Amino acid sequence: MSTASSAEAAARPALSKARTVEAVHRSTTFHWVGNGFDVSTYFPSQRLPAERVSPFVMMDYGPPKEFAPLASGKRGVGWHPHRGFETVTLAWEGSVAHRDNAGHAGIIGPGDVQWMTAGSYQPIVAADIPSVPAAANDERSVVRVIAGEYAGARGPAKTRSPLTMLDVRLGVGAHLEVPLPASYNALAVVAEGKVQAGDRTASPGELVLFANDGASVDVTATEASHLILLAGEPLGEPIVQYGPFVMNTVQEIQQAIHDVERGRFGPIPGE
Repeated sequence: MSTASSAEAAARPALSKARTVEAVHRSTTFHWVGNGFDVSTYFPSQRLPAERVSPFVMMDYGPPKEFAPLASGKRGVGWHPHRGFETVTLAWEGSVAHRDNAGHAGIIGPGDVQWMTAGSYQPIVAADIPSVPAAANDERSVVRVIAGEYAGARGPAKTRSPLTMLDVRLGVGAHLEVPLPASYNALAVVAEGKVQAGDRTASPGELVLFANDGASVDVTATEASHLILLAGEPLGEPIVQYGPFVMNTVQEIQQAIHDVERGRFGPIPGE
């Protein structure tokens, strides 16, 4: 190593072990999606720039809800096209059915994941998702590794860009430390309980955005908690989102609309 290189390395500040918290964001109030989904949206948000959540584009959360039988028809979201992104559905309770015009179909139940890329489909059942302890000698604290790696376990999801998705349950006082490249954006979404990260706390309906200034994401449960940890390498490219299309340019959005109108996405199946 040259003297100049050594001097440059010494001048660069060393990364702290744990990332600091950049902000805590509140999700939206609940609103209807389709016929039967009462959800709140964590992002996109006016206060949460897209580049800080990349490679993720949107996140909705649907709380437990009792659904009465319909006299006719089905609950859910009707047929619609996708282009340019993947949809991921994690079911904690109940079940969700899916079908597309390429012949992919399935039902996911508690603990299962539907990981769908336009034109293909990854059904991930709970039995395929490795679970590892989140804290020593604490059976209440478990990390399910859906994508990426944690504590030597690798998630079954095949991703198009480097990312981590962890489904985490923590007992009171349990501490979670997840090593991550500093270049990864990292978010923790709280579904139940209360957690502390650095000098900030977050409750259900809140998202913790971590700064890219450390080698790990650390949280401690001040109440029994359930959270989703999302992290990934930012895409580093322009993103234009319009309904079910996520592309790089407005022209590509217009082309997607044109292709749907011309039937290039295939036929719409009958009910």
